[in-house]
Amino acid sequence: MITRHCAMHTDAVSQHWFSFDASQGLPMIKTFSAVPVLAALAALVFAVPGTAGAQSAAQTAPAAQAAADGPLVLGAPRNTTEVSYDDITATVRPWIMALPGVRGVLSVDGSPNLLRVIADRTYTVNLEQVHARLNVAGADRDEEYGRFMSAFQNTLAANDPFKPEAFRTILRPTAAIDEFEIITGVNGVRNVVVRREILPGIEEVVVAEQRTSIAFLPAARLQDLGLTVDGAFLLGRTNLLDVARTATWAEEDGIRIATIDGVFEPSLMVVDPLWEQLSTDMGGPVAVAVPVRGRLLVARADQPEMLARLKTRAAAESTGDLAISPLVFVRTADGWVVAP
Repeated sequence: MITRHCAMHTDAVSQHWFSFDASQGLPMIKTFSAVPVLAALAALVFAVPGTAGAQSAAQTAPAAQAAADGPLVLGAPRNTTEVSYDDITATVRPWIMALPGVRGVLSVDGSPNLLRVIADRTYTVNLEQVHARLNVAGADRDEEYGRFMSAFQNTLAANDPFKPEAFRTILRPTAAIDEFEIITGVNGVRNVVVRREILPGIEEVVVAEQRTSIAFLPAARLQDLGLTVDGAFLLGRTNLLDVARTATWAEEDGIRIATIDGVFEPSLMVVDPLWEQLSTDMGGPVAVAVPVRGRLLVARADQPEMLARLKTRAAAESTGDLAISPLVFVRTADGWVVAP
C-alpha cells in the first residue's frame, strides 16, 4: 500500500513532465496548463524516453545541495550479475533520503520500476533507463548510478520553491494547518510546517510564493536553508511589504475592502506600517475581519454601527472550506485583540 502523499501547494498549480536526456544526464522540463482547484495538489514526474510518465498526487521540500560533501563512491561491482529493480531501490533510497527536504521514498505496488519521492511535491521516478544502463555488458555501475542520482538531485534543486525572495506569510485556521500536516505526512510522520498562532484560532504560516501556487515551509528545511524560525518569519514579513504596496482598496457601506491576488489579503494584518497609515487615513482606530481566504475588511472600531456591520459580514462570510475566522479584531498599541 502506498502512503497517501501530497505536494505542499494550494490555490492553483502547474504540473510538469520530465524527460531524460541520456547524453547530458539532465532533466528537461515542459510546463503545461495550470489547473485552479480549491486546494490544488501537484505532482511531478521524473520519466525516461519511451515510458509513460504521469502521476498526479495530492500535496510541501526540494534539495538545494548535495546530500554529503565530496564525491559519491558506491563501490558497485562491474557488470557481473544482473541488477534488479529491488537492487536499484536499495542503493538509491538512502542517498535520496539524505537530500534536504526529502521526507520519504516509497515503492509503488505492482510497479517495481517506479519510486515515489516525497519532497515539497511528489516526484514519480522511473527506474527503467538506469536499470537498462546498469545491465549493459561492461557497464561502469558506479558511473551509471552517479549519473542517475546527479540528475535527480539537479531536478530537485531546480524546482526548489524556497528562495529568499519568494518567502511570504499567510493566515490560515489552526484546524486547517493541523489537517494539512497530517495529510501530507509520510509513514505516520507528521509534516510539521513553520507556523505560529497569532490570534485565537488563526495561524501565521511561512510559505514560498510561486507563479501559480504557494508552498508551505516544512520545519525540517530550516537547517539546510540556514534559517531560524524567527528568521523565516522575518523574511516572510519583510517580503510582504512589497505585496502590501500592490493592494487596491474599495469601499462598501463604509467598510474598506482590500484586493491583492486572492491569497495574501489576510496577510496584510501582519504588515504593521499599513495599520498606522490606515488609522490615520480613516481618522480613528480600526477593526479588521478576515472571514475567508482572499478577503480583508476594515472599518472604524470606535463607531458602534460600523463595528456591528463588520461583525455581521464576518460571521456571514466565514463559511465553507476557505473560511478563516468569523471574529473581528481591533488594532491597539500592542497589536490585534478580539473585538468586544
